[in-house]
This record gives sequence, C-alpha cells and structure tokens, in this order.
Amino acid sequence: MTDYGAGSPLWTDGGNTDPAELGVSAALAARLDEWNELFQEHFHWDGGWRDAGARARFAAEGPRLLRDLQRELPEAEVELDDWTQDGVFGHPRRPGGRSPEA
Repeated sequence: MTDYGAGSPLWTDGGNTDPAELGVSAALAARLDEWNELFQEHFHWDGGWRDAGARARFAAEGPRLLRDLQRELPEAEVELDDWTQDGVFGHPRRPGGRSPEA
C-alpha cells in the first residue's frame, strides 16, 4: 500500500517497512521503489491521479508486485491494498471505511 510521504509501499504490524528488512531481492526492491515513486509524483491527495497513463501503470504493476512478493516471501501473508483506484481521495482507507493501521 502506498501512502503520502512513505519511503516504501511495504507495511507490517510495526508500520512502514524497508524491503531489505524483509529480505526482498534488490531487483524487486527497485521495482517497489519505482511503484512508490510513481504514486508520490503523480497522485494528489485532493484530486487523485494527475494523468490516466500514470494511473494505468500503477494499477497494472500492483498485482505483478504482489505476485512477486508472494514468491519471495512464501511464509508471509502478502496483500495488495491499492486504494487509489476506487475514486476515494485523501487518507488511505481499507474496505469498510477503516483507516490503515500503522
């Protein structure tokens, strides 16, 4: 899950987490960084995606990252929370309207 100003799109019960701390490969960590940077540069808290191309790239890459994380972290429960695609802008929300737990 991406979030405003977060250094990584990975979260654990302890909060935002560096991919290296979880043992994610350098190649996958670089892709996670690119995905997070796409969000940071092209998503506005009050207006959503600034362009359709960035939104489409972000939406397409999320499931691929999920699949690859699940492969690299087979013992972990890995989920994708792409709250940016549902049209709700502002603070990220989980299904049911709950804010994410940090």
